[in-house]
Amino acid sequence: MRQAESSAALVSGWHRMSYIYQDGTYMSEALETVIRKLHSVVGNAVTDNRFVIFGSGSTQLLAAAVHALSLTNSSSSQPARLLASVPYYTMYKEQAEFFDSVHLTFEGDAFAWKNSERNDNTTQVIEVVTSPNNPDGKLKRAVLDGPNVKVIHDYAYYWPYFSPITRPADDELSLFSLSKTTGHAGSRFGWGLVKDKTVYENMKKYITLTSMGVSRTTQLHVLQLLNVVVRDGGDNIFHFGHETLKKRWETLNKVFSMSTRFSLQKIKPEYCNYFKKVRDFTPSYAWVKCERPEDANCYEIFREAKITGRDGKVFGSEESLVRLSLIRSQDDFDHLIDMLKKLVFQEGAEAHFI
Repeated sequence: MRQAESSAALVSGWHRMSYIYQDGTYMSEALETVIRKLHSVVGNAVTDNRFVIFGSGSTQLLAAAVHALSLTNSSSSQPARLLASVPYYTMYKEQAEFFDSVHLTFEGDAFAWKNSERNDNTTQVIEVVTSPNNPDGKLKRAVLDGPNVKVIHDYAYYWPYFSPITRPADDELSLFSLSKTTGHAGSRFGWGLVKDKTVYENMKKYITLTSMGVSRTTQLHVLQLLNVVVRDGGDNIFHFGHETLKKRWETLNKVFSMSTRFSLQKIKPEYCNYFKKVRDFTPSYAWVKCERPEDANCYEIFREAKITGRDGKVFGSEESLVRLSLIRSQDDFDHLIDMLKKLVFQEGAEAHFI
């Protein structure tokens, strides 16, 4: 356990009793400042001429962003279409269908829309771009363009643990999450960088009406955490996290190199501006493909081997794919590797008896 004492936050019983700060807002000015500093240190996002907005995780921010952008379509009788290129994070589809807004409908794959007759260049479209992508870890760019297209960039995984930092993100609307920045998923904190003031105000109104802002105790905790991160330029946490994932990927690649039944995603190394060198991608998830035609449902193959994953079809993709999480405790990862070895060695045993 590292930086346990320096990252701790002691909260007195009388502390944070008001809904708002002294400036009348729901957001800590000190926390906004350290977030801007964090992006400057890492070099993964431009914060100049951007409004910073807080949410209860990037999940709430996503809903707020989709709501705000769909309102720009108020002059049309048709709802805006929400799109993401396959494979996409399932939350985009689930949120849109759950809230069932008259202003929005989930349309599916951005590539399919681009090549379809429905792409008339007038229908209002919102494309969500996750980069690095969940589940396959690849850097992505928007598929669609034009005056009728609005884009939400989900950069939850754009940190040196998972990906080379190839450029500072310089977009209209970008979302980030503490869960992937420091690992504190249970704190439920995320933030957005928004260029357009009207979109920012509509997102802020959404968050105010749904949760009266983010817990001030949470903001205090996050402030303490991020102050520790930026204190040494991120060297401690980002080097540790990257080395941990690098070793895990080396172990994982070694196991799957012995298999012809299963394959892993391949991503070419790129130059990282943070580490100042060309480096491999070390995604948080393994995107595994079952290569045999008879293994049509890859999720079931792994489930039968007592390996927990997520079905490829959840991400709008094929059932021949399954996502395995690598961001877990070391004991859990070691257990995963043991189970994978048994599955791969079983493949060798079957070949021996043929």
